[in-house]
Amino acid sequence: MSPKATRKDVEAARTLVRQRDGHRCQMCGQSIVDRPSSIHHRLNKGRGGSALLERASILIRACGDGVFGCHGWVTEHPKAAGMTGWLLPRNNPDIDPTQEPILLFEGWFKLSDDGSRTPCESPLLGEVAG
Repeated sequence: MSPKATRKDVEAARTLVRQRDGHRCQMCGQSIVDRPSSIHHRLNKGRGGSALLERASILIRACGDGVFGCHGWVTEHPKAAGMTGWLLPRNNPDIDPTQEPILLFEGWFKLSDDGSRTPCESPLLGEVAG
């Protein structure tokens, strides 16, 4: 069983994500200042709040929540969200989220647990962000 995330773990990861993503939805690029937004888990939290899920490589800012906005789109379109890295395979214990590209409004990136992001090739087209 995975260790439970502490409040300190959660806040540390979310602070990194807020610094990395700023005040923009990372899917559509729109400002989320004075707009509902959330921090989306690329791996569903349905596993019980494991500390392994509170990592900057798994968290990303999106407008809306799980019902509307870009976060809602991810919920409603899991197959497309999986193809673009917004959802990662849930039943793969060997997955390393730092090596799984995600399509952001600025192109394809790999997200690091230190709060950084690196442009990468599209797994679909072989294009590099930039």
